[in-house]
Amino acid sequence: MPYVSLSTGAPISDEKKEVLQKKIGQLISIIPGKSSPVTMIKIEDDCDMYMGEEKANWAFCEVRLLGEAPYECKNEFYLKFRQLLKEQIDIKEIYLNYVVFNEWGSRDNFRHL
Repeated sequence: MPYVSLSTGAPISDEKKEVLQKKIGQLISIIPGKSSPVTMIKIEDDCDMYMGEEKANWAFCEVRLLGEAPYECKNEFYLKFRQLLKEQIDIKEIYLNYVVFNEWGSRDNFRHL
């Protein structure tokens, strides 16, 4: 189950959150073995976000994955995700990282790769 957590200082309407949720779900399939139906997405808007002392409409996204994914796929996801955010919300800059786990628990099951 991929987990995508997006935090931004920008306000996002409920309608745009729905658009983002659907499109992020579609983009996750760029990563082999990942799909929208099993992706959990968190969207936090209107956060107090600072870079140094500057408060702005930054965006930070963390993508958690069970198991490694090819660099090329992660890069493609990042570029398309960045484009999506730039089209949908007013942000100053986007930061994204990947966190890869070898163990994951859900549905009364704990898995180890």
